[in-house]
Amino acid sequence: MDCSERDRGTWRTAWRALERAYAEGRARAIGVSNFDASLLAELLEFASVAPHVVQNFLGFPYDLEDAALALARKEGIFFQAYAALRTPAEHLDRSDARTARDAFGKVGDLAAALGRGDSAFALLTRYLAGKGVGTFPRTNDPAHLAENLVTGGKNKRAAKGKLLAPEDAARVAAALRGEAAAAGAAAAEAEL
Repeated sequence: MDCSERDRGTWRTAWRALERAYAEGRARAIGVSNFDASLLAELLEFASVAPHVVQNFLGFPYDLEDAALALARKEGIFFQAYAALRTPAEHLDRSDARTARDAFGKVGDLAAALGRGDSAFALLTRYLAGKGVGTFPRTNDPAHLAENLVTGGKNKRAAKGKLLAPEDAARVAAALRGEAAAAGAAAAEAEL
């Protein structure tokens, strides 16, 4: 749904329909997609039932200070990122693509250095999960699908022990900033 100014009433009407479906037990959870912080705040003032989830783009380099993410955290709304695991150069302008590829490569180097057999994508999924951000990996590759299932999701038994230790999360944060995978852990940990 396009939530531009000219269609402002559309999301409000749709939200009331979602609230009815929720109240009638036809939906276990309701939410929105592509709502920036100002629209999410407007929805929270308007809604009788707060959204359970907000699904927004959160791509590389993972702006964990995003205003919509911060508001969702504050209000106890689950933040579901889409396109979070796309190859960085796929959604950056050309001027940022080399930097992104370099940083993504450092995450891959870190995944190899940790010796768990994780791909860069699995490491990033675990990193984001530890930050309270759900990812929605898309794949047609059976090996990647299996990796996604073991990494987390609703399979709590399989996910047990799969989140990153704080020092490893700090190393991922450093790698995302383009620092060498083994360097900058103390500084990155201070940011957590």
